[in-house]
Amino acid sequence: MSAEVMISENQARIRKNKRRIFELENWVTYNTANAMLTRSEIEENRALLARNYQSSFMGNRSMALQNTDDLFRSRMLMLEALETDTAVQQNFKGWMVNRTKLNQLDIRSGLNRKMLEINQKMVEVNRMLIEVNQMVAEANQEVVERNAEMIVENASWIDGELDQMAEAATPESNKKEIEENTHRIDELTARAESNGKIIEELMVQVGNNTQAILDAGDSIEERRKRIMQNREKIIANQHRSADYLLPAEK
Repeated sequence: MSAEVMISENQARIRKNKRRIFELENWVTYNTANAMLTRSEIEENRALLARNYQSSFMGNRSMALQNTDDLFRSRMLMLEALETDTAVQQNFKGWMVNRTKLNQLDIRSGLNRKMLEINQKMVEVNRMLIEVNQMVAEANQEVVERNAEMIVENASWIDGELDQMAEAATPESNKKEIEENTHRIDELTARAESNGKIIEELMVQVGNNTQAILDAGDSIEERRKRIMQNREKIIANQHRSADYLLPAEK
């Protein structure tokens, strides 16, 4: 093959690769935009989860526990006010007081165990977040190192290396490098396709998570209404318990 023919073929391959690179660039930037959009939605979900956690733990749980304590206080008040005429009745009152305290401790101990299980899960979540932060740091380090390499390369090009490479180029060396570019385009196109599929799957998962989180938020709000309804009944129960101890003067 003559040099002229090889040069012409190289030019044709370069144009073809240029078109494929343009299409690849569109795909990569499209994936970048979708990846950032997915990340944004993931962060929104994390904020919603934090809101649900605060509402459920700091709000609903605190009120529900207060309701439980008030109910037991009313029970203890009624037991304290219970009049006993015989030793049998006194024994009844004694074991009922103990039983009520045991019931209270049972509930609180069970809640402690559940809270410990939740804490264990949160420790695992924090461990995963530490791993995520480490992955981000490593990715950033790769960019920093690559930038440092490019700075050195750019300086070398400016100092004459680029001119030297151009002067040393031959049709054969150009053909080899063009083929290498074609091979890299194939690899990067396959990676872009794979990344696109991963993004699609992530977007579906994120959408499902969003709906689940919103549904959980609705459940938390509904549960709070029930807690407040219980609270109203507990207040009425407390008034009756007080009257049981000592009827209000009319």
